[in-house]
Amino acid sequence: MITTLTCVFALVLLLILLAYSTRAGVTDQRISADSLRQKQAFFAAEAGIGLAREWFNANRTLINADLEDMLGAGIDGWLVAGSERWVRCGDVDYASDPTHPCWGDPVPDRRDHSYFYYWNGSTELPIGAPGILAGTGTEVKVEALMCLLHLDLGLDPALGSIIEGCHTNPALLDGSKLMVTLLATGGADCAAGTCAAQSSISEQIASFSVSAFAQLPGFPLVTKSDLPTGGLTEIVANINGGGAGIPASIWGSANPGCTGHDDIDPRNAPLITCDAEDWYGGLGIPLDLGCGLALCECPLGSALTLTTLLLDQVGADIVLDDLFPCDLFQFYFGMARSEADKLRDSIRVINDCSTLDSESAGAYWVTGASCEIAANTTIGSPEHPVMLISASGETLMHSGSELYGMLFVTDVENGDAELSTTGDATVFGSVVMDGVFGEHSGTFQVIYNEDIMADVSAVGGLGSLTGSWTDQPWY
Repeated sequence: MITTLTCVFALVLLLILLAYSTRAGVTDQRISADSLRQKQAFFAAEAGIGLAREWFNANRTLINADLEDMLGAGIDGWLVAGSERWVRCGDVDYASDPTHPCWGDPVPDRRDHSYFYYWNGSTELPIGAPGILAGTGTEVKVEALMCLLHLDLGLDPALGSIIEGCHTNPALLDGSKLMVTLLATGGADCAAGTCAAQSSISEQIASFSVSAFAQLPGFPLVTKSDLPTGGLTEIVANINGGGAGIPASIWGSANPGCTGHDDIDPRNAPLITCDAEDWYGGLGIPLDLGCGLALCECPLGSALTLTTLLLDQVGADIVLDDLFPCDLFQFYFGMARSEADKLRDSIRVINDCSTLDSESAGAYWVTGASCEIAANTTIGSPEHPVMLISASGETLMHSGSELYGMLFVTDVENGDAELSTTGDATVFGSVVMDGVFGEHSGTFQVIYNEDIMADVSAVGGLGSLTGSWTDQPWY
């Protein structure tokens, strides 16, 4: 009897231990499965943030633009009437919907003045995530808020700038910076729209100037290379201080400590320079910068520098600087040439300049063998200039072509990068030669305009705001 009772007791004890271990195993398995699902949901949300960031970068020029048909094929800026992709939070009743993206702004006083993305009846960004995650059991949706920031840059630089907060004034668009808050929700073990695990992440990206580190000199032409020997180079400078001082035309390298720089001599090239007042024939500078009744050429009698027609007159408007920066790329963009990919990846990259036209705006990086600007093509406009950073092997402007903004030719990708022209070609703004001049025919004109350069200095890309990432739910 004792033996039997002992055996029964041992069996019961074993059953209890087995039941406990089974339950503990199931619990651990559930915990592990929950942890796995939560990680899957978290990484799905992270993937959504990454996709959304790249999608906004690809559409950087459209985000806060009010121009029609900017990229051809009827693609308008996202603030064009009838094509809007942004709705002001203050214009909708989001208070009754705790999951609405407008709650994603952590500052209550800013919410009504922010815009949420809305297109084709949906607040979700078309980032292609469902197709990428198809068959994995995970889902992600990303929504976005935009805040237009107006910076008062008219203050003494020593005092800094006033950020007035989000605004909705269309008149301030040209002077706006923007901040986009990305709101991602990832789900795991999803079926029929229901997910067993969910994770929310938000991150802010903001516009920045690609030339933020540039000490922009008021020169139409900045060059480390000797001037083009073919054709005629015509440089038109602003009058410093509204008439006081000497207009600045060319800033060239005479720094003996720099490698890869030419010994620049203006007498080597057919060259004429003058100020804008003389170039427009004393009629003033029109808003569209066009000629109208003006002659639009430098009069021989008013030339500041003239090294053609067997004349040899080099004026003080040409500055050959023995302290010229050895690295123009670093001087303008604040990063080493070895880090050029960081700048390239932050703005729109193209390998065919034929896609650019008068509706183009913002910053572009050109890669590949050539950037060829066809005859009679206009790139940018006085109201919306471009910063064209050409790292291609050859940048070629054909007769009648015009560019409004800054043309920055650099050899960071191709050591033989050069700028050439066929016929008459004009840049309204400035040209920076971080490469060499190739063959030129006709007249190559660079017409400096301080209003255009002020707008170009604000042109930029999108970058993440340090410290803005959070996994705290906004709903």
